[in-house]
Amino acid sequence: PPVPRRHTNRKVLLANRCVLSLVLALMPSGNLTITVEVHGPEPAAGKARASATSAAMLVAQGKASPVEALSQAFGDDLLARSPNESAVEDVSCGVCYAHVLGTSVPDVFCNRCKQAFHTPCLMTWLTAERHARATRGVALTTLSGPCPYCGAELRIAQ
Repeated sequence: PPVPRRHTNRKVLLANRCVLSLVLALMPSGNLTITVEVHGPEPAAGKARASATSAAMLVAQGKASPVEALSQAFGDDLLARSPNESAVEDVSCGVCYAHVLGTSVPDVFCNRCKQAFHTPCLMTWLTAERHARATRGVALTTLSGPCPYCGAELRIAQ
């Protein structure tokens, strides 16, 4: 949200395999604070960290909302959504917590809990999950393992 009611935590996947972690907090005084962390390979993470820090300063000084500051720091395409996007597609990935990953929206859904995932995020999760299994077929590999939220079996073709 442009201005959180209390605390809002978000993770945004940036270019070059960097992740931006945001914590927005509305203080009792009414001031908005933003805490940013960037994780990823250097030097890309260093550049993103500098942009995130400048965005946090704009918010702290009251010169911009979090959305405006992040759009200014990283470019409008970081937070942009297509004009024909429907409300049904307005879901966040259960792994990276972002809506848009590059140009894709979450496209894999758990049948039990209905949580959405980006295919690359779920592949990364299942690859790291100790209970995941890879099944190799003639033309493709299927990766399967438990849903991070409810434990139901998830399968994804690589």
